[in-house]
Amino acid sequence: MIYYELLLILFLSHFIGDFLLQPRKMAINKSNLAKPIYLLRHTFTIWITAYIPLIFFTHHTDAMEISLLIAMLHGVIDSCSWNFYKVSVRKRTITETQYHNFKYYEDHWFYVTIGADQLLHSLTIIFVLYNVSVG
Repeated sequence: MIYYELLLILFLSHFIGDFLLQPRKMAINKSNLAKPIYLLRHTFTIWITAYIPLIFFTHHTDAMEISLLIAMLHGVIDSCSWNFYKVSVRKRTITETQYHNFKYYEDHWFYVTIGADQLLHSLTIIFVLYNVSVG
């Protein structure tokens, strides 16, 4: 299978793992450092949604390495980007009540964070696949 077909499979698997298989509770809590189980579950979901299609459709010899690298980097990116967003919200709200009542869906920077997060995930997939397949 050529590089671009593998890339398409990994982008589709990323969409499934990051959006379709991520419940709201997991999305909210994956950046909570006091509850790492949510980030670990999400990282496992990303790994399994990358690994299964690589094995099933491509029988790629480096499927385990590719999927594990993507999943681990995905977890790091999610943890950093969403903790960064939480810090920015904390700095823009004055009181604890304002922070807990903050409506993220009305915040422009929430959508900027999503965009940056997805860009980093996409670049990670491209980088890992290129370096494992070609390098």
